[in-house]
Amino acid sequence: MDLLLAEATLAQTDVTGHGHLSGADAGCAAAQAGVGRLVLTHFASIEPEWLRGLVKAASGEFTGPVTLAEPGLTIEVRD
Repeated sequence: MDLLLAEATLAQTDVTGHGHLSGADAGCAAAQAGVGRLVLTHFASIEPEWLRGLVKAASGEFTGPVTLAEPGLTIEVRD
């Protein structure tokens, strides 16, 4: 299974060129790359509502599974 580990710092797309991704940006990158799974990391907040918003935004762009990174998370990746 292909996997993209992507930071999702922002709630909205950064139009300033600062370089951070939103949940939707990460989902779009995963869809364009054709990966099988997306893991979001590097959050601006760990509030549950914020995190749900990131997953919802990413899922709007990417149809595969979207997971939030967390301490101790282990994902088996095969060749």
